[in-house]
Amino acid sequence: MKNKVLIIGGNGFIGKNLVEAFKKRNYKITILDNKQSKNNKIEFIKGDILNLNKLKKQFKNFNYVF
Repeated sequence: MKNKVLIIGGNGFIGKNLVEAFKKRNYKITILDNKQSKNNKIEFIKGDILNLNKLKKQFKNFNYVF
Protein backbone atom coordinates (compact mmCIF):
# COMPACT_ATOMS: atom_id res chain seq x y z
CA MET A 1 0.00 0.00 0.00
CA LYS A 2 1.30 3.43 -0.92
CA ASN A 3 1.82 6.07 1.71
CA LYS A 4 -0.90 8.69 1.47
CA VAL A 5 -0.11 12.37 1.85
CA LEU A 6 -2.46 15.35 2.15
CA ILE A 7 -1.00 18.65 1.02
CA ILE A 8 -2.96 21.64 2.24
CA GLY A 9 -2.61 24.51 -0.22
CA GLY A 10 -1.17 22.16 -2.83
CA ASN A 11 -1.84 24.64 -5.64
CA GLY A 12 0.33 27.38 -4.13
CA PHE A 13 4.06 27.89 -4.66
CA ILE A 14 5.28 25.71 -1.79
CA GLY A 15 2.47 23.20 -2.21
CA LYS A 16 3.28 22.60 -5.89
CA ASN A 17 6.88 21.86 -4.98
CA LEU A 18 5.75 19.43 -2.28
CA VAL A 19 3.47 17.70 -4.80
CA GLU A 20 6.37 17.25 -7.23
CA ALA A 21 8.67 15.92 -4.49
CA PHE A 22 6.12 13.35 -3.34
CA LYS A 23 5.26 12.31 -6.91
CA LYS A 24 8.92 11.40 -7.43
CA ARG A 25 8.69 9.20 -4.32
CA ASN A 26 5.55 7.47 -5.59
CA TYR A 27 3.18 8.68 -2.84
CA LYS A 28 -0.58 8.81 -3.27
CA ILE A 29 -1.19 12.57 -3.15
CA THR A 30 -4.34 14.49 -2.29
CA ILE A 31 -4.53 18.28 -2.41
CA LEU A 32 -6.85 20.29 -0.18
CA ASP A 33 -7.19 23.81 -1.52
CA ASN A 34 -9.80 26.46 -2.20
CA LYS A 35 -8.74 26.61 -5.88
CA GLN A 36 -9.35 23.68 -8.24
CA SER A 37 -6.27 21.73 -9.24
CA LYS A 38 -5.31 21.72 -12.92
CA ASN A 39 -3.76 18.27 -12.51
CA ASN A 40 -6.54 15.71 -12.96
CA LYS A 41 -4.22 12.84 -11.98
CA ILE A 42 -4.07 14.04 -8.36
CA GLU A 43 -7.04 13.72 -6.04
CA PHE A 44 -8.47 17.11 -5.09
CA ILE A 45 -10.61 18.18 -2.14
CA LYS A 46 -12.11 21.65 -2.28
CA GLY A 47 -11.83 23.19 1.16
CA ASP A 48 -10.54 25.94 3.37
CA ILE A 49 -8.08 25.57 6.23
CA LEU A 50 -10.41 27.65 8.37
CA ASN A 51 -12.97 24.83 8.32
CA LEU A 52 -11.45 22.82 11.19
CA ASN A 53 -14.16 20.16 11.23
CA LYS A 54 -13.51 19.25 7.59
CA LEU A 55 -9.76 19.22 8.20
CA LYS A 56 -10.00 16.93 11.22
CA LYS A 57 -12.12 14.46 9.26
CA GLN A 58 -9.54 14.39 6.46
CA PHE A 59 -6.45 13.96 8.66
CA LYS A 60 -7.27 10.40 9.73
CA ASN A 61 -7.24 9.20 6.11
CA PHE A 62 -3.56 10.06 5.53
CA ASN A 63 -0.13 8.97 6.74
CA TYR A 64 1.27 12.51 6.39
CA VAL A 65 -0.20 16.00 6.27
CA PHE A 66 1.66 19.13 5.10
